[in-house]
Amino acid sequence: MSFPSSEQTETMRVALDLACDELGLREADAFNRARVTSAIRALAEAGQEDAGQLKTYAVHSVRTLG
Repeated sequence: MSFPSSEQTETMRVALDLACDELGLREADAFNRARVTSAIRALAEAGQEDAGQLKTYAVHSVRTLG
C-alpha cells in the first residue's frame, strides 16, 4: 500500500468538501462524512485524480446506497 502524495491528498480533500457541501453534510455528521471519504478513497486508489469526478462518484454512492 502506498501513501498518497500531498497533491493527491489535497485533491481528495477538495472532493470531500465539495461532496459534503452538495449533500448538506456538516462537520458533526461524522458517520456520513466517513462514507463519503470511503467512496472518494476507493475511486482515488483505482487511479482517479480529478476532484470533480471523485465528488460526483461519492455523492452518487451515498445517495444510491442510502
